[in-house]
Amino acid sequence: MLRRNGQLTFSPTDLNVFFESPFASYMDRRACDEPSAFPGERERDPQLALAAEMGDAHEAAFLARTQQTHDVCVIARDTFKGDASFVATEAAIRAGRAVIFQAALRHERFFGYADFLFRVEQPGSTLGWTYQVVDTKLARKPKPYFLLQLCAYAEMLAPLLGHRPTALAIVTGDGALRPFHTDEFFYYYRSVKDAFLEAQDQHDAKVQPYPEVGVDHGHWADEAEAWFESVDHPCRVAGISKLQTRRLAKHGIETFQQLAETTVPRVPRMAQRTFARLRGQARLQRASNGKRPPLWELLTDEERGDKLGLALLPPASKNDLFFDMEGYPFEEGGLEYLFGVTHEERGARTFTDFWAYDKQKERRAFEDFVDWVYARWRKDESLHVFHYAPYEPSALKRLMGTYGTREHEIDSMLRGGVFVDLYRVVRQALRVGEPRYSLKNIETLYRKPRDGDVATAGDSIVEFARWREAPDGATWEQSKVLGGIRAYNRDDCDSTCELAAWLRDRQREAKVAYVAS
Repeated sequence: MLRRNGQLTFSPTDLNVFFESPFASYMDRRACDEPSAFPGERERDPQLALAAEMGDAHEAAFLARTQQTHDVCVIARDTFKGDASFVATEAAIRAGRAVIFQAALRHERFFGYADFLFRVEQPGSTLGWTYQVVDTKLARKPKPYFLLQLCAYAEMLAPLLGHRPTALAIVTGDGALRPFHTDEFFYYYRSVKDAFLEAQDQHDAKVQPYPEVGVDHGHWADEAEAWFESVDHPCRVAGISKLQTRRLAKHGIETFQQLAETTVPRVPRMAQRTFARLRGQARLQRASNGKRPPLWELLTDEERGDKLGLALLPPASKNDLFFDMEGYPFEEGGLEYLFGVTHEERGARTFTDFWAYDKQKERRAFEDFVDWVYARWRKDESLHVFHYAPYEPSALKRLMGTYGTREHEIDSMLRGGVFVDLYRVVRQALRVGEPRYSLKNIETLYRKPRDGDVATAGDSIVEFARWREAPDGATWEQSKVLGGIRAYNRDDCDSTCELAAWLRDRQREAKVAYVAS
């Protein structure tokens, strides 16, 4: 949103922000009205910045393909400081240009740039043709707010065409063009738009809407988190859902502390085991404040129910493998570019890696990795492949389907129970005084804090994109960037290895026997 000629005007993006988070929309309005209260540029999340860059690249690629088959009129942006782009867009529409790129549109209090307008013949209409509004989006599946944005452009087009366009489309990240009918979404769009305008007309800087739990607050996420902390909101309890926080609040448990200290035996419309789990988690997190390592405890038989917990952990084999993958989601179809494995070789911890530096090498890296693991398993069927969270086996199954290869090997290992998810073991067996159960949180129990330039999976994505843009070497041996990613992946594999050993110690202490699932 911005003030243009003294009047507050809005874009379809503002509508999307409101749809996702009224709190973020409120903060945008405050920043627009009180720029001095928010001085300087807000630091952009590197992953969000990368997603924006990849979105621009996706749009540019679709433009290039379209220019090969259509006459494309490109509207130059004037950043809404003048009317030139609006005038040029109207002239292009009246001239019936086949495709209009970055069409500048406005109507009433809204303005915006539509990615593409495609001419569609419509005899009997005012001009004899209409336009289909087409937007490019990186996501592989359309999201509800994409359609809100398209409907906004359709409404802004209506005065220029003499009618509202009936067809919309999204070009998703996989390159597919997905069509939609305007009327199926337009009236819902109007209801959201009316609610947005009402919020703007009644805006009071002193009345802040509460941030919703579990939604994307965009570049106001830090402010939302600060608010949650200031009111001691129970959403910071690991594993709690939005619905659960609402049900707790309905029965007088509105803060983290109240949940940690409550003595009520149960909450209506919440399973007793679920309530006990949340209460125990809040208590342990509260008690772990400032402590490293954090407190932890084994779940009781009653809390665990029919879950196997530590009984999921198979006996150790000297040939066990500890596996982690790095993926790059911004490649069309995704790219699994690093398969890393920590294992023992001649009595020493060793790391083996398989790289796919581009899409053409992904199949070979996948096949080499599967062949390597399968051969080792056939020699020692007591070995297991340990990973943390279900991404790795899911990615292998996806690659198997994509390339139509290694079906026998992967199916055999899946049926043989070779893959062991340590996240599942942790969640079924332990309660840990951490706000999340990611590997980085859980490893505070058994190892020192990490160092290195690449500290998270998000960092690895950003670094890999940086390397693709400006390679500082063709392989990890030659590239400092790829070497940093490899070190991060190896650290994850090593941590998974150490977690398995730590869990086995707990298994022995508790005298829990392995039960093959």
